[in-house]
Amino acid sequence: MLSDTAPVTAAVALLVFVLQPKAEATAGEELENAPAFFALCNVIRQCQKGFTAPAVELTTAAEAAYNGILAAEHLASTNNSYVLEKIAAEANGLMKDLKPLPLTSFGITARKLINETAAKAKETKNALDTAAKAAKDEAAAAKKLLAAAITGDGELRDDQDDGSGYFTAATASKMFGTGSSQNENCGGSGNNGNNLGISIINDLFCICVRGTTGSKKVCHATATDKASGAHDFTNSDANNKSAYAALMAQCPQRLTTVTPASLEAAVAGYNNQIGTLAHTVSGSHEDAGYIVGYAHTGSTGCNGANSQVCINYKKLLDKKDAAAIPWQVKISQAIDKLPNNAVVQEIKAGTQTLAHMNLTVWQIYYSALSQTATQGDHSPKLLDSKKFEECKEHKPKKTCEEKGCKWNGTETDGTCEAKPAEQANQEAGERAAGEQKKEEKCKGKLEPECTKAPECKWEGGACKDSSF
Repeated sequence: MLSDTAPVTAAVALLVFVLQPKAEATAGEELENAPAFFALCNVIRQCQKGFTAPAVELTTAAEAAYNGILAAEHLASTNNSYVLEKIAAEANGLMKDLKPLPLTSFGITARKLINETAAKAKETKNALDTAAKAAKDEAAAAKKLLAAAITGDGELRDDQDDGSGYFTAATASKMFGTGSSQNENCGGSGNNGNNLGISIINDLFCICVRGTTGSKKVCHATATDKASGAHDFTNSDANNKSAYAALMAQCPQRLTTVTPASLEAAVAGYNNQIGTLAHTVSGSHEDAGYIVGYAHTGSTGCNGANSQVCINYKKLLDKKDAAAIPWQVKISQAIDKLPNNAVVQEIKAGTQTLAHMNLTVWQIYYSALSQTATQGDHSPKLLDSKKFEECKEHKPKKTCEEKGCKWNGTETDGTCEAKPAEQANQEAGERAAGEQKKEEKCKGKLEPECTKAPECKWEGGACKDSSF
């Protein structure tokens, strides 16, 4: 049988259990810096991907439209041999089933309109090229600035995320600065920090890599921080490269388009991490007001101890004329380098103009062919392309003309071209008529008279042309 005091004793024991302080988790093992890591990861990925340059994309469409105009201009030449040559070579994308414009009123008008349009297209294209080149140069400069924000060097690339493109002894001074140390690069207690924010990688290492013993889960469930003694700021061995590769393996790729607005939002997301853990420090919270990351003791600052893995921006930001974080300055410069909206609109308008001109010249071309087909084409017809190719090979003038082709040039220099079909047919008809006339001149003569005429001969009981 329980005594009357048993319920009271049980209640007291339960109360003691509930109120007993829980054991504290190991410092630096609670993913304290994960929000800052993923915010910085977002910035890195956007800088790596770079801006989509609308001006550059527009110029690709402009080139295609202009190429179509040049193709139509070939067909508008009055030199049909030239036209056939361009068609045979499929110049500027010409199809082999196309043909020269006819020498009808419709064809003549079409040539004039196409050539006038092509001349205006050249002016538009020249202006567009000038604007596009400037835009392209500015986009390239912006891309370099984004790369420099990551590493301090605008020429470095690391598309494989293994650090091989970033971490060499030659790049260390740009990535981590001169006189590099834990205090100068990560801010210490706030009185140091000459290399604060020199690159995103520098700040990333302060937040996620540089712990005293290493193997702490400060930024990710997979341990990311390393023993700081083996991960100095010289890139003298593969340790920094390996640490970076491990971090980026946990950093999602950026799949969507990067814009100035998206990158500015990413930077703001990181800046929102400044001072967010101040309430967790022991001692004066004010000491942690400029810290990103976990600092168990605010006054100690970011000295790289297991409980002090962070970066302290106090030296940069705690003053009236506060300087911006250097890598963020580079990002702002990259955004400023992008072609402004007026330039983009100018290129867009030029591209649309060329597209309209391209459509117009081909409408003119096919309209002329259609009108000619309806009302009849009375212009001279060219021989087929096979004859055209044959005539090109014949030289000199004598050989060219003997082969029934037309010679353009002097006795020794020139080109051999196919004759219009009507001219060739007319010459053939004249030769046949001449032969027939000679035959008729001898026909019907008696033998004595026939034998006296030099152009005739007596053969088979009849008078015939002696040339046969």
